[in-house]
Amino acid sequence: MEGGNLSVGFDLKGKVSFSLFLENLSCYLAASFYLFALRFTSQKVEWFKFFLRHVFKIRCLAILLSAFYFSGIAYFLSCFNPWGPGSVFSPLFSFERLIMKSWKILDTAPIPGNGGELQLSQRDTEFSISIVGEGILMGSWAHDSEDALAELVCCKIAGRSRPRVLIGGLGMGFTLAAALHYLGNNAEVVVAELIPAVVTWNRGSLGEPAGYPLEDERTTVREGDVAKVLKAERRAYDAILLDVDNGPVGLTRKKNNWLYTLDGLTASYAALRPQGLLAVWSAGPDCNFTQRLHKVGFKVKQARVREHDNKGKLHTIWLAESGP
Repeated sequence: MEGGNLSVGFDLKGKVSFSLFLENLSCYLAASFYLFALRFTSQKVEWFKFFLRHVFKIRCLAILLSAFYFSGIAYFLSCFNPWGPGSVFSPLFSFERLIMKSWKILDTAPIPGNGGELQLSQRDTEFSISIVGEGILMGSWAHDSEDALAELVCCKIAGRSRPRVLIGGLGMGFTLAAALHYLGNNAEVVVAELIPAVVTWNRGSLGEPAGYPLEDERTTVREGDVAKVLKAERRAYDAILLDVDNGPVGLTRKKNNWLYTLDGLTASYAALRPQGLLAVWSAGPDCNFTQRLHKVGFKVKQARVREHDNKGKLHTIWLAESGP
């Protein structure tokens, strides 16, 4: 399962509650402003009588303040968009989010060894994969850092004789699509995906945003735990790309923690060919993980990449090179 930026969903009830809160806040601000003006005209009005007498004026001012608020924030987001669709903050700061179509649930699937469920949803041309009860794990609108995960590695090994790449986590297929783009026709890309339904989704409508990379003849799919693939093969890959969690800690399931331990990193090192590359995607930096990579024998570099169109959160990509 390809990782992503975990964010909490915002349902209709939350939108209504926020709208009521904003209206009440605007009423209070409008009333305060009006009282402030009256004070300078030496008019003394009791609060209770004031609200009864001027409630219509207050509500009109509240509507105007709300209009200015949403217009200003919408303009700001159109220029900078620091919070992409699906973020916990986006409904609070974008009027557009309050009127867009709701998400339609397409399918759900159990997460092996976790007890939880993944949920595939669609809204217009956008797709999201969520952990039920926890929030959005990834979305089709923001995948620049996943693309960069493949680009940073595959550009370095594309010139090798029959390069072979292992990708841990299919997700929405963007990392796979980018790897195929930067590799030649003589390459092979093996994708290990734990959840069979994710493979099925990518063969269907979910595969469209990434260009259906599973249909490429250079792609081999292995349904199962990427850890088993790493343990079973030695000096088999020129590069290994891991994007199964939000970083070097098990998110979708606790068993994934092994991948980021000294034992797991040693297995990755052994599965690489001489001067092979291990790349790990993360939502943020982790100094302890960097130290573990060094202990295993990797030469380590880090790259920071924005999540979408050079905007949004900075994600971290570790590039670790094995020895000869």
